[in-house]
Amino acid sequence: MRGRVGFVWLSIDTEDARNAPFVEQSAIAGYLKFLVIDSVTERIALRWLGSLTVSQVDRLLDDAERAVAAIARPEASDAIVRADRLSTDGHAAEAVALNAEALAAERLSGPDRARAVESLVGAAGRADEAERCATIAATEAPAIERGPTFASVVVSGFACATEAPDEGPWKAGAVTTLLPLVEETMGLETVLADDRSSIYGTLVAYRKSAGDDPGAKALAVQWLDFLEAESAQAADVEARAAFDSHRVAAALGVGDPARAIPALEASERDLPDDYNPPARLVILYRALPETQRPKRLVEQIEVKLAETG
Repeated sequence: MRGRVGFVWLSIDTEDARNAPFVEQSAIAGYLKFLVIDSVTERIALRWLGSLTVSQVDRLLDDAERAVAAIARPEASDAIVRADRLSTDGHAAEAVALNAEALAAERLSGPDRARAVESLVGAAGRADEAERCATIAATEAPAIERGPTFASVVVSGFACATEAPDEGPWKAGAVTTLLPLVEETMGLETVLADDRSSIYGTLVAYRKSAGDDPGAKALAVQWLDFLEAESAQAADVEARAAFDSHRVAAALGVGDPARAIPALEASERDLPDDYNPPARLVILYRALPETQRPKRLVEQIEVKLAETG
């Protein structure tokens, strides 16, 4: 990423009670959350939910610079920036309309068009416009260069389609188009490992909802194999533990909770101040057959969780 000036980087522990006023003021409702705050007005200029590659951070900071300028110049001409501004301020429906207008009117191609599509699909999802979210993704995604933006568009569109209550023809068509594209993302090395893991989870859940239990279990086995391989390459304890919640879900999907227990016990040992490993161990222990369940350990962990709140 090229050198930049003007950005001060700050990490906020949102679980620390001392930071509760900031969390409330910023309306943080999901993680991972990336915020750019204008230092003059203290307004949030840009939000991003999810992980980011280095190249995505670079492009996002370009958008952030324009978004900060747009706070001082509401008439700013960059429609995508203005749409992000509306979405940031909670006006998702207006952001959808502006994004759609920009996509139709401006001669965008390559990464610029992909960024506009990503912004539109995300805004439509937040505005509960499932049909627009899914159909735009299905229409635009095939032409997007394979990488993180492609993955973001197809996964968001697929979620809009599969989670929508509407059973209209648009839904079946979007699922049919997007499903193989979502499956394609799992093999993209440019997509971060934790994002690829989340995609496995999305597809396991979809197969279960479609009544394909054998297919869901087979995919969960691949998911767990993937997680174990990625964890083995982790640079440190925190990087390894980042896969723990996914590992629990995958092991439960396989029907073999015991397979994830050693890794979670290692996280509990290596991260004694983190409540997550013991909480996840309780889930795994309870999923074991009663004859294999270590009741004493479950009771001890539940007491520990109660003490830590």
